[in-house]
Amino acid sequence: MQTKLIMVRHGYSKSNKAFRFTGHLNIELDERGNAQAEKLGEYFKNHKIDKLYSSDLIRAYDTAKPISKATGLPIIADKRLREINGGEWEGKSFDELEKEYPNEYDVWINDIGRAVCPGGESMKELSNRILNTVKELCEENDKHTICIVTHGVAIRAVCTAAENLPFENMTEVPYVDNASISTFKYDNGEITKETINYTEHLGQLYVKQQGNV
Repeated sequence: MQTKLIMVRHGYSKSNKAFRFTGHLNIELDERGNAQAEKLGEYFKNHKIDKLYSSDLIRAYDTAKPISKATGLPIIADKRLREINGGEWEGKSFDELEKEYPNEYDVWINDIGRAVCPGGESMKELSNRILNTVKELCEENDKHTICIVTHGVAIRAVCTAAENLPFENMTEVPYVDNASISTFKYDNGEITKETINYTEHLGQLYVKQQGNV
């Protein structure tokens, strides 16, 4: 059993611009993010995929729309592909988190694999949710190529697994950038990396990852 897995991080969002913790909030792409999504559509005109999945959150779903248009594939929305549930943190600026949740936020910044969002998910819960979903979708599409449009921490969890690291060691694995493309191979339960954080298609629309989700 072998599946090619392509993971795309959503385009630059209004919360990315405001440097706020988004989590499950349904925040739209900003003007740059919509332009990045169009660049992704242009890229996938020349790269074959067989199935297109997306988080149901609008910033991911709207990123997937130009890919759908370019490939003729419907978008299969799946709420299991959402970003980490930030609980009490959602909508707050990162300056606010540092002041209001100093201990929890320090873990998030310096030891993210062991982080727990107050009132939301732990990194362990997020990693299990994403990895179980990704593996299920890969197994359903044996010998095919699937594209999943999702979120920064979700992709970081997959990258951590692809490095053969436990989720607790996520701090060793960097975030990918907005509207980046990362490719993996799924083979009999194992995920291995191919190309991580490809951004050449973005040109002047590229924005360096700022660490917010």
